[in-house]
Amino acid sequence: MRLEFRVVNSNIRMQYLGWLSATVLGLAGIGGGIFLVALGKELTGFGAVVSSVVALAAVFILGRRKQESELSAKRSLESQ
Repeated sequence: MRLEFRVVNSNIRMQYLGWLSATVLGLAGIGGGIFLVALGKELTGFGAVVSSVVALAAVFILGRRKQESELSAKRSLESQ
């Protein structure tokens, strides 16, 4: 029971650190794009902002799909 508790807490911590890292990197990309726009490099800045947002959305969507497929696999194993 103790090992399971440690595994669950470790997974929660890793998910939080992943979320925090993605947030920091995403905000840095968006902030860098806004900075470039302010410097007069509109196209490059816009590209940086859009690519940051698209990357964050893609990671979120792919992660959600992976969670759903893992949950479906676990449910099918439990029902057998």
